[in-house]
Amino acid sequence: MVRIRITHGKLSSDQARVIAYLSKEFGRNEVDITSRQQIQLRWVELKNIFTILESIQKIGLTTLQTGMDNVRNITGYPLSGLTEESIIDTIPIAKKIEDIFIGKKEFANLPRKFNPSLLGAKVDSINCKYNDLCFYLAIKEGAYGFNVYAGGKIGSGGPALASNLNMFVQPHEVVDISKTILQIYSELGNREDRNKNRLYFLINELGINGFRNEIVKRLNKDLPEAGDELVESFEEQTGIIRQKNGLYAVSIIVPAGIFYGDDLERVAYLAETYGNGEIRFSVYQNIYIVNVPEEKLDKLLSDEIFKKYKVSDSHYLNNLMACQGSKTCSFGVIENKPDTIKLATFLSKNLPINKPLKMHWSGCVKGCGQHGAGDLGFVGTKVKINGVVKLAVDVFLKEEKIGTVPLDELEGFVEKLILDKRL
Repeated sequence: MVRIRITHGKLSSDQARVIAYLSKEFGRNEVDITSRQQIQLRWVELKNIFTILESIQKIGLTTLQTGMDNVRNITGYPLSGLTEESIIDTIPIAKKIEDIFIGKKEFANLPRKFNPSLLGAKVDSINCKYNDLCFYLAIKEGAYGFNVYAGGKIGSGGPALASNLNMFVQPHEVVDISKTILQIYSELGNREDRNKNRLYFLINELGINGFRNEIVKRLNKDLPEAGDELVESFEEQTGIIRQKNGLYAVSIIVPAGIFYGDDLERVAYLAETYGNGEIRFSVYQNIYIVNVPEEKLDKLLSDEIFKKYKVSDSHYLNNLMACQGSKTCSFGVIENKPDTIKLATFLSKNLPINKPLKMHWSGCVKGCGQHGAGDLGFVGTKVKINGVVKLAVDVFLKEEKIGTVPLDELEGFVEKLILDKRL
């Protein structure tokens, strides 16, 4: 597997075209869109790795530090800088943060993985507060900026929201704050017990005030207390979305992120022909073609790609997230993606709803499907019933585990759960 870092989920049509070629030439035409707005190529033979890495580098992308104990991809609101909901364009900030650590040995061997997230919009479609570091849109004394949260996680002992550091920072301060927190974590984080070495555990050890004071001491300046947060909604934006420049963004729903090189090649063509060549990926593994003039919408929407993928689907399928599962991940207990789509399709047909419901699936306890951040979460496991071992899932309501259910009983269980809990 080759994971390509796509900072903040923004890709050009030229870059997409090369990735599509690589997937077809050296893989099996499979392009996995990840829950951190990236792309994974699979079934790659070792003999072709150099050619693939060289091609990726030539188009201005990298695979560096996308796994192991590194700073993972910086996620952000996928329509940043485009919609009325986007107050601060966080893409330039994400690029500057990335410059801190990419290719730097100082940050290439952290105590554990480190997930950063930036939210400069009134829509939190990225589950920002479940990241190790979260900058959350806020306002203080008339100025826009971010409240800072730290220590969010999904795996390593179960899901937990990040801690509020009671700290407001302006956009130009985000890079220094990020670097300081990375240095603190690198120097003080637990490197002995991999079950207790996420940033979450360091903050618990120091206390929130102790951790905040360490940041202030290293920056050598005080920071104002948190401002008023401006986030108003938490669902994926889908359909035809008007931008503040009068152009439009069009979503392409990709259930569980299962995509193909041929399709990515077509999306590149469409983005170039009807937009400005820019493509955006979302945490919910969907795609946006952006900057489309109104007069080109009908022609775009008549394209063959929309016979295969919808512009907007049911609330279950729009807000769906799933990691790879046992087909290609050695940690996966269940297939995961097929299970995800099966349940969402069943619910769409048998229990239609008129509001978003986020369903997150992780193939194992490592939590790459961010199960604790969903309205409903599922984690692959096994259960013994009458002496027979069956594939199953642990079911979560937000961060709380409520039971373990065999996969062949899951549809009825979830249907009843949604009705009983009025989700």
